[in-house]
Amino acid sequence: MFVQRLFCIVFSAVVLLTSWETATAQEDAKSMLQVARKQESLARGKKGEERARILREACAVYRKVPETWPESTGECARAWLALGRLNARLNDTASARDAYEAVLNADASAKLKIRALEGLAGMARKAKDWKGCLDALEAIVTGYPDHPKAVASALLAQGKTYRRRKQWQAAMTKADKVLSAFPTLWRSNVAAADLALGVLTDTRHWPEAIAKLAEFDRLLEKRFQNEESWPKVQAAMAKMRARKRLTPLPF
Repeated sequence: MFVQRLFCIVFSAVVLLTSWETATAQEDAKSMLQVARKQESLARGKKGEERARILREACAVYRKVPETWPESTGECARAWLALGRLNARLNDTASARDAYEAVLNADASAKLKIRALEGLAGMARKAKDWKGCLDALEAIVTGYPDHPKAVASALLAQGKTYRRRKQWQAAMTKADKVLSAFPTLWRSNVAAADLALGVLTDTRHWPEAIAKLAEFDRLLEKRFQNEESWPKVQAAMAKMRARKRLTPLPF
């Protein structure tokens, strides 16, 4: 009887050990990222301390990826990027900055490094660290010329920063750069036109702004009217903020 009980105990222990080893073997960097993302998704619709608690728990899971599987460089970079984003949302700027810089120092794809630089630029902009913001955006412009959409977006963000600082000529230069260097990117073209017109209306150059609006309309029509995207381009043009400022109200 005693031998039978001992056998059952040993057998159960072996089964439990085997199950644990199997579960551990199935766990890897990719699956841990999925667990972290699921945990993060629980914060949707939550507010205050409950939301913060869920995000902190998600951060703890994301951190397991580089801690446990440092050889999985792609997954580690994605985990660091998520940690940067979540810590920024939690107003832990030091941890967010460290996480974004870890992406930049990692063996990560250009896409992930661009997103890390965008995250650093966003944090600097929120803190009104204009130099830090512009420097992070410039790192995208100069470091990733093979990613035109990201470069155009960074140039536009620089232009908007200059406009916010009332550095009108610098803002206009960035808008002109986008229009001249990226003639096939319709979203960037519309945004650049709106930026340039915004500078003119901010500085109350009304006749020049009205003339420029007509010029930009002709340019955008010439570039995109034969593209499938033309209806979307027209819709975006109609929603330009500067157009609303320059269009007289009907009586």
